[in-house]
Amino acid sequence: MNIGKIKDTIIHVIGFSNYRKLLTSTMRSITKVKDRLMCGEFVVDAQEYGVTGKDSFFGYYDLQSLSDDGSKLLSIVVDGHIAEVGFFEVETKKFQRIAETCAWNWQMGARMRWFESGKSILFNDFDGKEFVSRVVDLNGNELKRFPYPIFDVDIDAGIAYFCDFTILHHLREGYGYPNKGVDFEDYYKKAENGLFMFHLGENSSRPILTIEELKKIEPTDDMEGKYHYINHITINPENGDVMFFHLWTDGKGSWKNRMVFVDKDGKLIRIISDFDRASHYTWKDKDHILVSVYLGEKAEYRLYDYRAGNGELINGIKTDGHPTFINGRFFITDTYANRCAMQSIYLCDIKEHTYRNFFSIYHNTEKVGAERCDLHPRVKGDLLNIDSVAGAHRCQYVIKTNYSMKGTSQWDRQLLLDKQAYIEDKGPVSASLLACIDSEYKANTGRPISNKIKIMKMFLENPGFKANVYINRLRMLSGKKKEKLRTKIYKRYGVVIDAASIGIHFRADHVVGIVIGPGAVIGDHCRMYQNVTVGQKDGKFPRIGNHVTIFPGAVIIGDIEIGDYAVIGANAVVTNDVPEGATAVGIPARNIVGR
Repeated sequence: MNIGKIKDTIIHVIGFSNYRKLLTSTMRSITKVKDRLMCGEFVVDAQEYGVTGKDSFFGYYDLQSLSDDGSKLLSIVVDGHIAEVGFFEVETKKFQRIAETCAWNWQMGARMRWFESGKSILFNDFDGKEFVSRVVDLNGNELKRFPYPIFDVDIDAGIAYFCDFTILHHLREGYGYPNKGVDFEDYYKKAENGLFMFHLGENSSRPILTIEELKKIEPTDDMEGKYHYINHITINPENGDVMFFHLWTDGKGSWKNRMVFVDKDGKLIRIISDFDRASHYTWKDKDHILVSVYLGEKAEYRLYDYRAGNGELINGIKTDGHPTFINGRFFITDTYANRCAMQSIYLCDIKEHTYRNFFSIYHNTEKVGAERCDLHPRVKGDLLNIDSVAGAHRCQYVIKTNYSMKGTSQWDRQLLLDKQAYIEDKGPVSASLLACIDSEYKANTGRPISNKIKIMKMFLENPGFKANVYINRLRMLSGKKKEKLRTKIYKRYGVVIDAASIGIHFRADHVVGIVIGPGAVIGDHCRMYQNVTVGQKDGKFPRIGNHVTIFPGAVIIGDIEIGDYAVIGANAVVTNDVPEGATAVGIPARNIVGR
């Protein structure tokens, strides 16, 4: 019995949409999956945002939908051809319309983003003849109009990049814009097709690489006789380098592509094509990009050093999705709907090659093709925002997560959810005791300040919390006040902290017997247990990175470096460097990388 032929026959008779409904209802009945929303261990709350009877969504995962303070949620609301541009007030769920656009699609939205530190919004539109991009303030006043659409923007450099959105629409429905209504064959032959750049302060653009130029660089036989186009332009936020997809297709559905990297001056860095198709991506740092790729029908994640062209396989998760790094070790990604019509968000560990289910939600089986709704998870601090079509219309969800979570290593260390949240967190706003108490409360609990009396009671009654407030306050003081507090910490807790440099939100658990020498440097968000010594050897002291955990009795001495997210085991004696993310154990300590 040929299962494939039976499936094709059923689809031919009843149609793909009805086939999918039948398959989903059957599988949900067999597996007894009834819920439309299933929350994992890290989810605290999930709230829906939408407009009754209309589709409300944001679009792609590579842009930020929530405002810096988490109070506003960007959205477009679709009712016909025109989409309203605006935001939901997160607390009240009320939608505030501020503008409208004719240039939008189901996957990318209108490439809308917060602009000018949240004072305005930048998005694409169509003026009746050409695609443009507009900046409007939160009252709907147009502040500026650029004569070109945008795909991605380097705000610091004032540079934007775009491609031909008409060609993109015809060759990849759901990503470009249909507004021009052209004869495609004629348009394709005459259009300037490629990657373009324009300065926000100027009204001129220039091509970086045209399709004709790209076809001549490392050509392959399967490029011949195909339609070529550009999609997925993304800027490395740390150095301004640009990656984009060069794709080619026969116009009948099948396509291949490669990743092209250029610097901000348009100079080619490298082309990577050691796959059949690259799908989705996220920047890890200035040197690395994580990409989901296909070899045939097999999906996998690879972490590329894009200048060297080397790709490291990330084992553990074998499904395509839309990934975003939340720190140097963890990323989140989503899945497409399974046979029970459930989509999931996974938390993935690139060190241990493991993943956990974060959140799952139903996908309406009637929404297929360009109208399908990928979750496109977007991270802001301890909040996740997704698009969803669990009901008849699209909506968004804001998912509140635990601020911290248990790691999967043998040391059961605590791993913080979002490094970006801490980049924005500069510690207490002043050296006052109350400011330091508030700052450490938020860092330890992940909750906003709501009840001052309760927090002060915690400070007075919890010796460990009080000790951590005192230790972290040291960095805010100077002179006699600093010496007086240092003496108090030593007398009360037996903790010696000489003139060391300690970053924000240092955390000491079981505060007793800790000794930190005067030349030591300790980064942000480090955690240290009782009887730890950070001392000198030959007059030189250790330099400890961010998010490092040091367990009881450990000794770290000499001119050495401990990388970010490293773990030092109990009673370890560390006299050599420990790489980022590694675990050091034993006497003398040995490094166990990737545990």
